[in-house]
Amino acid sequence: MGRIQVELQRDLLLSGLPEIPEEQQGALVDQFLQDQGLTSATAAKDWIRAQHLSAEDLQAQAVRQALWLQVCEQQFSAQLPSYFLKRKPQLDQVSYWAMTILDEPLSQELHQRLKEGECSFEQLLVQYPPAPDGPHSGHFGPLSLAELPTGLAELLRVSRPGQLWPPKPLQEGWLLVQLDASKPAVLDQQLRRQLLFELGEQLLEPAPADATSKSPAVGV
Repeated sequence: MGRIQVELQRDLLLSGLPEIPEEQQGALVDQFLQDQGLTSATAAKDWIRAQHLSAEDLQAQAVRQALWLQVCEQQFSAQLPSYFLKRKPQLDQVSYWAMTILDEPLSQELHQRLKEGECSFEQLLVQYPPAPDGPHSGHFGPLSLAELPTGLAELLRVSRPGQLWPPKPLQEGWLLVQLDASKPAVLDQQLRRQLLFELGEQLLEPAPADATSKSPAVGV
């Protein structure tokens, strides 16, 4: 379905809900911006400007999203705990050090120096600074495991904080990885909203074609 059809379907599902009182609508804007991942006033202003939204437009979108959350709550609150457990492996967060080295012998040497405590990732990155558009090197996170390449996510999933891995082959060289910290996902209020919105997408999927409808004959 195109964007217009999706929003028409959403309108249909929202049509039976009572309106949110006007005196409560202003408080919904901050939550709406937070749901967009805008955690600072500067980022919010830049996003609003880029979207060409007036104050009235912004409030209307915030109200619409609050109503949509009500629909998602009604339809999916009972299955939210099981959905959270299903999604949790992708929602857990990690922070980690990584360094890509093009030369395998050098990667083995640097791994040994790290392992023996002769240096830290931070010191190595000063000594061997990555190019701005160069390979995967630096300190990253906190990031959800779903945001990482599959192989790297699986490696960090089974790591202990502080664990250093031997060089892993990459297409462009060798990767040194050390887990800095991990943070298991918790079903707090913000994550609850996120997962309910994810489940709500099911209500906007196109209905399956009528299996009983006639199809045109195909010549052979």
